[in-house]
Amino acid sequence: MAPTKKERTASRNPSLVRGIGKFSRSKMYHKRGIWAIKAKHGGSFPRHEPKPASAPPPAVKPPKFYPADDVKTPIPNRRKPKPTKLRASITPGTVLILLAGRFMGKRVVFLKQLPSGLLLVTGPFMINGVPLRRVNQAYVIATSTKVDLSGVNVDKFDDKYFTKEKKKTTKKGEGEFFETDKEETKALPQEKKDDQKAVDSQLIKAIEAVEDLKVYLGARFSLRPSHNQVSSSSSATNLTGIVATFAFCFKLKASFPPEAIVLPFLVSVTLTSSGLLLTITEGFRSMEGPAKVLDLD
Repeated sequence: MAPTKKERTASRNPSLVRGIGKFSRSKMYHKRGIWAIKAKHGGSFPRHEPKPASAPPPAVKPPKFYPADDVKTPIPNRRKPKPTKLRASITPGTVLILLAGRFMGKRVVFLKQLPSGLLLVTGPFMINGVPLRRVNQAYVIATSTKVDLSGVNVDKFDDKYFTKEKKKTTKKGEGEFFETDKEETKALPQEKKDDQKAVDSQLIKAIEAVEDLKVYLGARFSLRPSHNQVSSSSSATNLTGIVATFAFCFKLKASFPPEAIVLPFLVSVTLTSSGLLLTITEGFRSMEGPAKVLDLD
């Protein structure tokens, strides 16, 4: 809808002749209500500061040249670090399966969670060769197997225990610059070897108390062709589906003509990863034409 044009209102002080109004200046002062505005603000008219015509000049003059390298400024972030939440399926003594790293596929025993959020695990080393190490819980699978850790003491192990010592490097002279560096063999400190033996001796006692647990930890996890991906709990559901398939396949979309000769059922059974695949077809041969096959639901 188009806006309506406002009507022009007459002036409060009509002109008698050109340049001379009907009312005087003091009379118009009263008619316009300026006296009320002045009385409201304590006997003086309110004054507003004028808006600046342009932006104020900067306090510091910008430089004429800028550095060639970009300077990264950190983005403000109010996020505070919180302790990593441990999965409910991982408790002290749970047997885990490593999914990545040097010992991928090995089974290890979870000992405790470190302040950094990483998991402290061990093979033990005497069983499958996995030493005391830290792993991320995102790269493990928790099993239902548990190991009793009542006699295992792991209080001394923290994140600082696994940090590497930084070696001080010295600048080489002209003569040493062209010399080839000799590869030094990194030997594990004797203190860490003793700690590994102490933890293994306590763990192995609890492992040997459970039948076949030592063999289970020593075996590497892997998927084999003989593994059935269908769980045993769903076997009853699969059997019900097979019976329903038989009953459903007997329903035909078309009826047989009177002169048709019904052939025997053709049933083919295929073993797949998700169960048995049944293919049931029924055909008929007409006296006047070639053999036909009916579609089944």
